[in-house]
Amino acid sequence: MVYANRKVLVIDDESAIVRFFQNTLHGLEYEVVGAGSGEEGIAEFRKGGVELLFLDIKMREMNGLDVLKAIRQIDFNVPIYVISGFYENYFDQLKTLRDEGYEFELVRKPLSIDVIRTIVKGLS
Repeated sequence: MVYANRKVLVIDDESAIVRFFQNTLHGLEYEVVGAGSGEEGIAEFRKGGVELLFLDIKMREMNGLDVLKAIRQIDFNVPIYVISGFYENYFDQLKTLRDEGYEFELVRKPLSIDVIRTIVKGLS
């Protein structure tokens, strides 16, 4: 399958979540690239071609909020969907990021197949 640089990046330290995204988006003409840590995700993002990013907040080592800041230093326009089942624990930090001008959408885990596909199809 030819992807023509249409890439979705999923940064989540749970490999089952990354596989779920890969399986859900299979056949939608996007390459789904997974990263198991914040550092790995930033490195993958720097390779270029990412049109959409799904980012978990609660990860070991570097959390998703720090990853969000780093990604926005590289590209302020790529759509970022922050995904978490624990976003209430990060509410104040997320609000501060918004107040500072960081743009992102917040989606609660677990995500359904329909929600993921709708988000991705919205890019077309």
